[in-house]
Amino acid sequence: MAWVGQQLPNLDPKDLLPLGIDIQTGAIILGNQSTPELLVAEFQHAFGTYGIVTVSGLSRNKLSVIDYTCSLDQSMIYTSRSTTLDSKQHSFDW
Repeated sequence: MAWVGQQLPNLDPKDLLPLGIDIQTGAIILGNQSTPELLVAEFQHAFGTYGIVTVSGLSRNKLSVIDYTCSLDQSMIYTSRSTTLDSKQHSFDW
């Protein structure tokens, strides 16, 4: 069984970073069952990157820092009244 494990590739998820995103139209909705209002952010275009960078010079040890940048174009942020339909499904008024 150890031989099979040695044949598999060693994949570190950090090897996939940095990731880039490019979204044409979207919305981010924040809220839960206990909040009467939802925070809604709509946008027409968003792009950004997510990665881990090594910072040296701050101390003798190298530090890994999460690097996140995001830009939202033509965005609108507002609150909306939350209406509970059941325990698993929510709707809200636009």
